[in-house]
Amino acid sequence: MMPLFRTAILCLTGITLIGGLVACGEPAEEQKPVQQQPIQKKKKKKKEVVDIFAEPVRRLPSVTSATAFNSPSDTTAKPESVPPPEVKSEILQPVTEGEAANRSQIRRSKRSVWKLQSPVPAGSLAEKIVQNAQVPTNTRYLWTPQPVHGSLLLFRVPDIQLSPDTSLLVFLETLGEAHGPFGSRLVMMSTNNWQILNILEIRNRYFEKFVFIPGTSKIAALCIAQKESGQEQGFACIDLLTGKEERFQQIEPGIGDTTFLADSGKNLIVSHPERQTLIVLPLESEAKQEIAVESPNALAALSPDGRELAVLNTKHGKRIEIFRTSDWLPSASVSLSETINSKNLHFARGSKSFLICGDPSFSSGSLLVRAGKTTALDGLSSGNAIFTDNGKKIYHLTGTSNEIRVIDGVTGAELRTIEVNKAEPHFRKAKPGKVTHLFYIPACKGLAMFDSNGNFFLIPAERQETEKEKNDERAIIFQREQTN
Repeated sequence: MMPLFRTAILCLTGITLIGGLVACGEPAEEQKPVQQQPIQKKKKKKKEVVDIFAEPVRRLPSVTSATAFNSPSDTTAKPESVPPPEVKSEILQPVTEGEAANRSQIRRSKRSVWKLQSPVPAGSLAEKIVQNAQVPTNTRYLWTPQPVHGSLLLFRVPDIQLSPDTSLLVFLETLGEAHGPFGSRLVMMSTNNWQILNILEIRNRYFEKFVFIPGTSKIAALCIAQKESGQEQGFACIDLLTGKEERFQQIEPGIGDTTFLADSGKNLIVSHPERQTLIVLPLESEAKQEIAVESPNALAALSPDGRELAVLNTKHGKRIEIFRTSDWLPSASVSLSETINSKNLHFARGSKSFLICGDPSFSSGSLLVRAGKTTALDGLSSGNAIFTDNGKKIYHLTGTSNEIRVIDGVTGAELRTIEVNKAEPHFRKAKPGKVTHLFYIPACKGLAMFDSNGNFFLIPAERQETEKEKNDERAIIFQREQTN
């Protein structure tokens, strides 16, 4: 019995010891060591850039002229949505004249004798915009296009147009988030004093390009279909004075992609992507007319007086067809001595000459056609060129670099070269980009240019007499802010 008693005692002692060891291995909860969190460094707030003057962002209270993204009938209070940080698309309220003068956007060489500014002409479209714009007295808009930050820094300005009376430039800027849905902004700038006269925002329309309707204050804009907003493919007529959409007509996708013109008879002339036809759409009725041409997606240009329409095949074009706009019947044709892939067509009726700008995507050159003679211009084309003096002088922008070749429109001889990147003064911090839009401004006898980096500037069309030994001069209207 004694051994059994000892065995029982030893077993009880062992169990007690094991329980104690287990208890020692699990400390009470209040005695657990507290895990220290790593100290987080304060992140530096990135500066939100709104325009080149780094003013605080404020939304305009009354510049919108069309329906906003939220329905006006929805009275439920909703917090204001903040766009994602990669999209910068805000504008400032008008600032006082004094404040705007202190932060003037225009900058040019101090040695310049170039007359850059002049009064807004009476009766011009620009003057009508000033009179109708609801901008507070003694205030002014300051604007620069806003970039979308992604893998590349892009500026969403798909189109810029000069009014028929040359008093107004309108910038089309795309609104919305990086992947849509998109809206549109129309920024109206005087070509006399270079001030922003008014800004219209059409949030429910996505414009790809637009044209002025001659003799009116209206534009016709090509609208891209968007399922998210119920936007159909079509064109819209907008009155720049009131900001109201007066008409929308649905059209098939692809119509107007190559040719999108408006004539003085208030007709819209558009190309068809598949049929060998140009479609004439009256802007004040539902009727339409078709012009039989040699190829689908035809490229067309109106003569300065609007009496004739020149048409060319964009791929391997061999002949220019000419039609009367009075009855849309053919009146003449001009054969080319060599074929060309074309991007733009210019028509100067006074000297019966044409300039065909080659398509840069095909590394094409440009052709001058006068009196049936075809002359190839030096340098690959950028697709941009300007006729001045009724075709007597041509400013041809090359595609390989920012150089403008000044061409005699009669002989085809090169008169001089304007090296855009070397013009003075240089941009502060920001670098010049590739010129994407080119215009001739009669008010200051200058060439207006917008580049891929969001800069807008002028260079005199003629070299200043007092500066023959120096580089061409530049007047910077606005430039993008360096954000990195």
